[in-house]
Amino acid sequence: MLTYTRVLSGVIVPFLLAAFVILYVFPGETKRLFAWTIKPTMTPMVLASAYLGGAYFFVRVLRERRWTVIKTGFLSVALMLVAAVRARSELDPAPADVVDGRRVRRRAGGLGPPLVRDGSPAATRLADP
Repeated sequence: MLTYTRVLSGVIVPFLLAAFVILYVFPGETKRLFAWTIKPTMTPMVLASAYLGGAYFFVRVLRERRWTVIKTGFLSVALMLVAAVRARSELDPAPADVVDGRRVRRRAGGLGPPLVRDGSPAATRLADP
């Protein structure tokens, strides 16, 4: 198996385990400890199981000598990555822009007309957060 795959697996495992601990042990603290706020508290605990499963998979990647045994697991990894990126872009507010001297934010992906916090067009001034 490729050395690069093993090294990357070794680097990923601690991050997955840290995410598991944060989400499972401190599910009510996601606003402070995680990338975004997750409510209700059972949801981060379920997500934590996916991170723990990912850590288990990458430990197996580190130990396995035959690519054929672990190759199908990378499909799950790719799907989780796509889901995480998509969730992050939909849950996180878009960066603020300045339009005609007013601070506004754009829709996810920067498409469409600028919006203010309540979703209305950027005809009103956006208060500083």
